[in-house]
Amino acid sequence: MNKAKDVKHTRYILDGLHPRLLLVLYLLISSLPLVLAYLQNKPLREFPNEFASAFGLIGFTWMLMSFLLSGRFRTISGKIGIDKTMRLHQVMAIVLTGFILLHPYLYTLPMNEDLPWDPTHQLYLTLPLSAFITGMFAWVLLPVFVVLALFRDQLPYRYESWRGLHGLAALVLVAASLHHVLVAGRYSEDLMMKLFWFGLIAISSLTLIRTYLILPMLQKKRLYNVVSVIPAALKTWHVTVEANKKKSNDFTFKAGQFAWLKLQKDPFNLIEHPFSISSAPSDLPQIRFTIKESGDFTQEIGTITDGQHAYLDGPHGYFIIDDQTFDGIVMLAGGIGVAPMMSIIRQMAHDKDNRPVKLLYGNRIESQIAFKDELKEAARKINLDVDYVLSDPPQGWQGSTGYLDEAVIKAALDMPNPEKWLYLLCGPPVMLDSAVETLQSAGIPKQQIIFEKFSYL
Repeated sequence: MNKAKDVKHTRYILDGLHPRLLLVLYLLISSLPLVLAYLQNKPLREFPNEFASAFGLIGFTWMLMSFLLSGRFRTISGKIGIDKTMRLHQVMAIVLTGFILLHPYLYTLPMNEDLPWDPTHQLYLTLPLSAFITGMFAWVLLPVFVVLALFRDQLPYRYESWRGLHGLAALVLVAASLHHVLVAGRYSEDLMMKLFWFGLIAISSLTLIRTYLILPMLQKKRLYNVVSVIPAALKTWHVTVEANKKKSNDFTFKAGQFAWLKLQKDPFNLIEHPFSISSAPSDLPQIRFTIKESGDFTQEIGTITDGQHAYLDGPHGYFIIDDQTFDGIVMLAGGIGVAPMMSIIRQMAHDKDNRPVKLLYGNRIESQIAFKDELKEAARKINLDVDYVLSDPPQGWQGSTGYLDEAVIKAALDMPNPEKWLYLLCGPPVMLDSAVETLQSAGIPKQQIIFEKFSYL
C-alpha cells in the first residue's frame, strides 16, 4: 500500500464530527419542529396545551433520530466512540418515552369535532378514531419496547432474534406514531412540517436500508476466510481471518479498535457480534480476534473450520493511543479485555515505541491467562511490565492476588507525574466503573482515561 493511500485510510478510520458539533446539530434538529410550529403563527393556546404539543413534536423527532444513532456511522461515533453513541441512544429512548407518556396528560382543552369557527384548533382538540387508535397503540407499545431493550440480557432470546424483533417493532412504532402525528397533530397540518417529518422518515429508512441491505452487499464483495482457530486460554480462542484472494479488500484499522464479525455463509444473516481485534495493523492482511466462550454463539467458536466464510463491519471504536500525548501507559485488563491491549502492545513493539507500559491483567485462575508467551516476547522488545493478578491463584503462585481493585490500581501509580500517563481500561462493566472512580479519586484527569463498554450490544 502506498503512502498516499495509507494516509487516506487513516483519515477515513477516524473520520467523525467533533463532539461539540454533533451536540449543536442534535439540538438544532431537535428544536426545528418547534421553530416550524412557531412560524405557523397560529393563535396560542393555554400553556399546558402548547407544552403537550412540544413534548409530542420533540419526542417523535428523537424517535426518528434514534435510527441514526444505532446505525454504526463513523461520522457520528468516530470521535466519541460507538459505546457513548449507543448510550446516548438509550438515554434518548428513555427521555422520549417520558415525553410521549406525559404528552396526552398535559392537554386541558376539551375534545370536539372540527368546528367552522375554530379552524386552527385553538379552543378544542380534535382526535379522529383512527388517530386515537394509532396514538394509543404507540403510547402503550413505546414503554414496553424501551424496557425490553434495556433489559435485553434477561430475555430468553438470542441476540440476533432480539435484534430482528427490535427492528420490526421500531418500524411498527414509527408507522403508528406517524399516522397519529399527521392526522391529529395541530402543527403537522402545515406543509413545511410534513416535509420535515418525511425528510426524517427518509433518513431513518435509508439507515435501515444501509444496515440490512447495502452493508451486506458490500460485505459480499469483501469476503474473508478463516485461516486458523487455535486455543488462546481456557474457553478462549484465537480466530484469524484473511481477505479472500479473489475479492478486493482494503480493510485497515488502528490498534485497539474492534469490528462486528459475522461467521456465516450469507452476509445477510443477522448473526454478528462485536469483537476486539487482538492483532496489530502491522499483522495485516491477517486479522485476529480473541474470543471467549460466553454462552451465545461463541459457545461453538472452537468448532469453526478453516476456510469458513467471514464478513467484517468496521473498524469501530476510539480505544486507541494515536494522537494522544502521554509519558506512559497503564493498562487495566479484566479477562478477555486484554484483547485490544494486545493489539496496542504488538503495534508498539513493531514501531519500537519504548514509552513505558504497565499492564495489570486480572483473571480468576491461571488457565484463563491468554497471550503469556506473546507478552513475554513483547517485554523483551519494549519497556513493558506485566502484573498478572489472580483472584483464585494456585498453590505456589508468585504473582499478585485478588482483584483489580483500588489497592492494586493505586499501587501501580508509583511513577512520577501519574496524571501525565494514559490509562486504558477494558473488562467487565463493574470493573470499569470501579477503576474509573479510583483513578479519578487519585487525581487522574478524565481525558487521560480511555475505556469502552460493550454490555449494551
